[in-house]
Amino acid sequence: MPSSKAPPEVPPAPLPRASREVLDRYLGHLEHVRRRSEHTIRNYRHDLEGFLRFLAERETPYDEAGRTDGRSYLSALRNASVGDGSVKRIATTIRGFYGWLDNEGVELKNEPGDSMLRLRFPIPRKRLPKFLTTTPRPRRSSPVRTTAPRAASATVPSSSCCTARASA
Repeated sequence: MPSSKAPPEVPPAPLPRASREVLDRYLGHLEHVRRRSEHTIRNYRHDLEGFLRFLAERETPYDEAGRTDGRSYLSALRNASVGDGSVKRIATTIRGFYGWLDNEGVELKNEPGDSMLRLRFPIPRKRLPKFLTTTPRPRRSSPVRTTAPRAASATVPSSSCCTARASA
């Protein structure tokens, strides 16, 4: 009888030591200097570890990665059915990380014109509207009221306004 168990998952590639060290420095900066919450730090760690593992699988050091590497990663995420909002957040996280590296004076060795600081998120997929039902609605026999009934307004007797003018 065949086994119904799924094949064991391949563990993710370990991060190179240099990538792990710079990631820890960045997250420390976010936590202590920028005062980000522990949940934000956790999410940034998850997003950046995924990207740095992607680079490690491609044997690209973090300081040599360019915008084309970032776009390849975001494309891989979209192909893996990651939501557009998540892809946008990850792109922003990666760009922020490379902005911090630039401010720290880390020399980024990417190709000219291929700066990770210019990484933008992909254009979201266009979604078609979803119909709620395919059966036609029954027609109404009475007309539908399109406006609410008017409330009774307080009226001022016309004689009081005319008397005020006449006496002036």
